Amino acid sequence: MDEFFKTILTYMGIYTSLILAVILIINFLTKGFLFSWMKVKKSRDKKLLVKLRNVIHDFYVVGTLADGMLTYAGSSKKEKVLAIPDGAVYRSFGVFVVDVDEEKNCVNTRDYKNVSGFDAERNKSLHLRALYAPTLIDGTTKIILGICAFLLILIIVDMILGNSNKNATIQAINALGASLKNASVSTTGITTGGV
Repeated sequence: MDEFFKTILTYMGIYTSLILAVILIINFLTKGFLFSWMKVKKSRDKKLLVKLRNVIHDFYVVGTLADGMLTYAGSSKKEKVLAIPDGAVYRSFGVFVVDVDEEKNCVNTRDYKNVSGFDAERNKSLHLRALYAPTLIDGTTKIILGICAFLLILIIVDMILGNSNKNATIQAINALGASLKNASVSTTGITTGGV
């Protein structure tokens, strides 16, 4: 009885290995179509199949479509974003497909007119530069401006409520002017480092 189970397990292992080898060979020969198609089919139309037309060969990757923009990872494995024109998405092999010319960085419509996109790497670097740009106003200046605004609001409220002691209000305005003058002198005192 043990020999029977060993024989069955042996045959199951051999057939499983053969099936996996055939699937891998088919995926290799179709330039990634099989696994990409399976991912798109499994997503139930949340993703689409992107056919990348390259100088050397055509191959397939998985992409997503959101707000009229196609996002996919190209041959360099970097994320790219392209605008999708009308008539570019079509249905084939039971999934939605888009043709992309990777050399021209554009989407091909069904009548093979090219629609250019934008350079995702350049756009990302500009975004990062804007994100990490130095601030124009430092923290100390922001605090001083906040204190001055608060004092100004207090003076205005005091004037609206009709404070009978106008000399105190004038002294508060003079104190505010003096503190602004001292703050501007302390922030403009820049050292040149011994030059």
